[in-house]
Amino acid sequence: MQKEQRKSLFARFLSGRATKKEKDQVYSMPESEQMIKALWNKQLTGTMDDETRAKMLNNIYLKTTRQPRIHRLIPLIRVAAVLLIGLIIGGVIFSDDLFNKHSDTLVSVQSPTGQRTTLTLPDGSTVVLAGSSQIYYPEAFNEKSREVKLIGLAYFDVTHLNAVPFYVTTSDIRVSVLGTQFSVSSYPGDPVIQTILLTGKVQITCSDKNKSVDLLPGEQHIYNSISKSGSVTRVDAARLMEWIDGKMLIDQEDIYTVCKKLERWYGVDIEISNHRNITDLYTFTIDNNTLSEVLLLMQKVSPLQYTFDKNHLTLTFSE
Repeated sequence: MQKEQRKSLFARFLSGRATKKEKDQVYSMPESEQMIKALWNKQLTGTMDDETRAKMLNNIYLKTTRQPRIHRLIPLIRVAAVLLIGLIIGGVIFSDDLFNKHSDTLVSVQSPTGQRTTLTLPDGSTVVLAGSSQIYYPEAFNEKSREVKLIGLAYFDVTHLNAVPFYVTTSDIRVSVLGTQFSVSSYPGDPVIQTILLTGKVQITCSDKNKSVDLLPGEQHIYNSISKSGSVTRVDAARLMEWIDGKMLIDQEDIYTVCKKLERWYGVDIEISNHRNITDLYTFTIDNNTLSEVLLLMQKVSPLQYTFDKNHLTLTFSE
């Protein structure tokens, strides 16, 4: 779509004259937020104060953003639903024992791609789900333990309850806590499971060898499901968890890792058209930036060009 056509489309969207098909086009464009703001400010300059204009922009965002999916699974369909999800993500097996003796109803919350979802668990603990992430938990915890199942990336601020441990189970590890702040990243297809501890103390148990390791604040545990090995290093935990506030750190990472993170962050599919030996490493911080702004930053490091086609981004590197 040409630049002038896009401007005309956004103008019809803002004026309320866009058709349903045209609205869907606007919502699917990675650069839509930036363009809407630019056109909105241009049209309303001098007619509305900054505070009122900002409130109206926020209302537009709240109405157009996708909402998290929340499902409740009753006992009779639990096994079928679990097996179906396991097949979809390539063989991750959900153990029904994870929820034994808990409430008869399971809750599943899925955060839309490119967004973050905050929820409160039955014990008052807070969870922030990153885009393309999903959590399962009983509608009511029992008196002996609190257990959840995670697919993707989440930050946990766990309410301290004496003698009632809190467990986060992923495909290959289990994190045990009493009350603390930490994050776990375990995306399907990603061989690395990352656990970062901000405060308190957690214990990580690897399912294959049943080995456990304790983490202290400021430490990171990396488990590789291919080599079946784990390691602990010191990190800036607070900085690595800034994604919950709309910031994402890219620190000396290759283009394939960067693209994987951008896909989850912005909800787009990214293709590298020419697979030459790309050795450039990227370091930058996304701070509520649009995808177009991030790509302009990357162009300062590498000779790349990009094109958008609906929700598909193609990167081309110059020889």
